[in-house]
Amino acid sequence: MTVDVVIIGAGIAGLTCAKHLHKRGLEVLVLDKGKGVGGRVATRRIGDPPITVDHGCQYLTADTDGFHRLLKDFLAQGIVTEWTRSLHTLDATGLHLDPLDDHRPRYICPQGMSSFAKALAQGLDVRLGIPVRGLEPGSQWRIHSPEGEWFARSVVVALPAPQILPLLQPWIQEYPNFASLLESATYAPCLSVMAGYGPQVLPEWRGIRCIGDPDLAWIALDSSKRPNPQSSPVLVIQSTAEMASQYGDAEAEALNQAAERLLRKVGQRLEGWMGSPQWFQIQRWRYAFAQETVGVTSLSTALPLPLVCAGDWCAGSRVEGAWLSGREAAEQVMQLFMQRAKLVK
Repeated sequence: MTVDVVIIGAGIAGLTCAKHLHKRGLEVLVLDKGKGVGGRVATRRIGDPPITVDHGCQYLTADTDGFHRLLKDFLAQGIVTEWTRSLHTLDATGLHLDPLDDHRPRYICPQGMSSFAKALAQGLDVRLGIPVRGLEPGSQWRIHSPEGEWFARSVVVALPAPQILPLLQPWIQEYPNFASLLESATYAPCLSVMAGYGPQVLPEWRGIRCIGDPDLAWIALDSSKRPNPQSSPVLVIQSTAEMASQYGDAEAEALNQAAERLLRKVGQRLEGWMGSPQWFQIQRWRYAFAQETVGVTSLSTALPLPLVCAGDWCAGSRVEGAWLSGREAAEQVMQLFMQRAKLVK
């Protein structure tokens, strides 16, 4: 069976692209190797009863009319809510509230940030646990996976750029300009520590950007995102790329030591109790933040067959950037279809 479009990657770019193409009447199939949708827009449920913790993307902002309209719609549905308009900064001189010029709405999902992706995925054919190993062009695209094979008239690859190139080997070398753009996109890694505590006097801040610290990049009072926050706080602590690079291939024991290192630093720089949680977990993100973007909203080619690549590595590293890339990727697919239809005539 051949579908119109196979989209590889159920992150924000892939789901957005699928949503727009589905609305245009195309038959779309989304494949992802993970257990859930959203990619780095991720939520973990810990303990029994489970505690909801956002260990990837921390909040949403909107700079474009289109994304603002989407957030407005999701606000009306209760999928997102405003979290805060102000953040704090931790630098060498201490903890400071950001100036008024930096105040703006920051949105979160009370049921976890993955709720945002789940809302985008509603009504789509998304198949999880499907690792794609290669793409083979012919009369149509042939998508290879240990779980089976799929065929499509067009393919959208919505993954971090470093994960795309291996899928396109060896034929991508025949298109050096396309390959060089993919190679130019780079990512920074991150370690994300989730930590829970006993009853404490809750801090006044909700999120802290750390400036000039070799280890700490971000600290969030994650429990402040949830309905009826308890006096037992949950923190999410994210490392700098420099620190995460030291643990690129680390095993579980070394990663736990990295978590303890971050917790100790938070306890030293903020409040002592933060260094001694009742429990903690750590997540390593190899492709956390797009550092070098290619400067276009998506990449597309009609040769050897319609192919579009999209993601936050294209024109913006935030969730909004991934959403814009997915929307543009859908438009590129439609244009490529029309071009091939004219050639057939």
